[in-house]
Amino acid sequence: NAYSILSGIVSGPTTTGIWSGGTGTFSPSSAVLNATYTPSASELAAGFVNLTLTSTNNGNCNQSLDSIKINYTSTPLVNAGIDFNSCKNNPGIALSGNVSGPTTTGTWYGGTGSFNPSNTVLTATYTPSAAEISAGFVNLILASTNNGNCFQSSDTVVINYTNPPSVNAGIDLSSCKNNPAIVLSGVVSGPTTTGIWSGGAGTFNPSNSVLTATYTPSASEIAVGFVNLTLTSSNNNNCNSVSDLIKLNFVPKPFANFNFNNVCLNNSSSFTDFSLPGIGTINTWEWNFGDNTTSTSQNASHTYSTSGTFTAQLVVSNSYGCYDTIRKSPTVYPLPVANFGIGRICNGNILNLNFTDSSTVQSPETVNQWLWNFILPPAIIQSNLQNPTQLFPGSGLYDIKLIATSNHGCKDTVIKQVNLTPRPSAGFQYAVSSGINVGTTVSFVDTSRYATSWNWNFGDPNSNGSSLQNPSNIYYENGVFIVTQIVRDDYGCTDTARAAIKINNITNEISTLIPNAISPNGDGKNDVWKLEFLKLLYPNAEVEIYNRWGENLFSSQGYAEPWDGTYKGQLLPVGTYYYVINLNDSSIPEPLKGGVLLIR
Repeated sequence: NAYSILSGIVSGPTTTGIWSGGTGTFSPSSAVLNATYTPSASELAAGFVNLTLTSTNNGNCNQSLDSIKINYTSTPLVNAGIDFNSCKNNPGIALSGNVSGPTTTGTWYGGTGSFNPSNTVLTATYTPSAAEISAGFVNLILASTNNGNCFQSSDTVVINYTNPPSVNAGIDLSSCKNNPAIVLSGVVSGPTTTGIWSGGAGTFNPSNSVLTATYTPSASEIAVGFVNLTLTSSNNNNCNSVSDLIKLNFVPKPFANFNFNNVCLNNSSSFTDFSLPGIGTINTWEWNFGDNTTSTSQNASHTYSTSGTFTAQLVVSNSYGCYDTIRKSPTVYPLPVANFGIGRICNGNILNLNFTDSSTVQSPETVNQWLWNFILPPAIIQSNLQNPTQLFPGSGLYDIKLIATSNHGCKDTVIKQVNLTPRPSAGFQYAVSSGINVGTTVSFVDTSRYATSWNWNFGDPNSNGSSLQNPSNIYYENGVFIVTQIVRDDYGCTDTARAAIKINNITNEISTLIPNAISPNGDGKNDVWKLEFLKLLYPNAEVEIYNRWGENLFSSQGYAEPWDGTYKGQLLPVGTYYYVINLNDSSIPEPLKGGVLLIR
């Protein structure tokens, strides 16, 4: 408020004068003795100005002058403080106003709340009205008082009202007395997101400052059946803490139970639920049959793929989320394996068969019942004996059925077809190889009837006999040999045939076994140089053939491929060729030598 109204006076021979000395302005002019002086900025900054009033219209007098000094004091400084944030549930706030300069007093106004102790106290506590809290803010003004000749100064502070913490402990929960631990789900939001659980005698895991902690009640709380827990916000800044309550109920568990039936393998086992809910209703069933298969039906059926005793488990839960478990051991009995052997009474021609049971079952089960069906059209004859004997009306195909039953009533069936033939009849024919050799081959042709296996004894001490149907034997000595054939059918019945065979074409003179001529003309007679005795007695012999000039035309180790009168695939001319045979036998160290005539 730097405007100064001057009050200059000029008297005597003149009453006029003029102001000078300032850099400001005079209004209406410097010639008006009571003009208003407005200082310049530099004069305000300097804090003063000296003005001179000089008389004018002095006539024959010298002018007179007088000076005045105008001092400029500081403006009142008002600071209402920084803007505040205050919580809606703790809205009262201590103001921190400050007034300095030519005055140190002030007054608060602008709000509809209350100042304590009064609005003239710069550090009063302001309590907002409900409307201000609802609006979320208020603007308060601090104005200076006792300003002297200065204008009033003011400053504004904004107080914002923030929402208080929001705490939700969650809905009331129930857990089962046999599994009472409950996972909490508290939520704290707003100016803080942290809180503390309290009110229980149990334990919080990992701690009571974790909003989603797991609460394990004490034994007394489980016995009472409930506990009330309180979730209180923490780290609230300038807000008051907020709490919420949750009730945890501990309810009885259900009682799991079921019944089952033991069955034979491949039959369905029935599982019947007899569980009690405890409280509420049972709403889930979880079956585990002990073989990696499950079911969620109330009453289940299951077919096991193997026999044995299994551990079946039922877990039931009620509408309160409580559960109970029970295990029982159903048994699946193994099936017997029905089987039997067949023997025949071989006396005479009567078709009488013995049946021997060989049915088995896994221990400790036993087979203790047998039902035989002998299908003899048009009749079916039955027997309950373990090993029965049955007379058949004649030869032919018959079906035999055996049902074997174990001690737990498990059954298996086998059907075998029997081909009944008359008793076997032995018989054979034979043919003796011609020509002189070191060994004579005799071929035997079976002429027996109804036989399924054969056993031969060739009467030769150097032979081990044979079980072939049509065998052959090489005899290395001349003489008469008794050949015996024993034939057998599928039921063990036998018959025997014998014959005397005379052998007289065996020689020990090797030289007589070497042909002295071949005729390889393709007529099938003497086309190759045969040395059968080598194969029989000297398989490692070395054979060489030369022409008359000593050129080697054929050689072999052993004599698998006889010489055919060629050399390198070309026909040799008619003539005499020479052989050397080394038997590689210590009893005959000298090689055999001679000639062979090739003719066509």
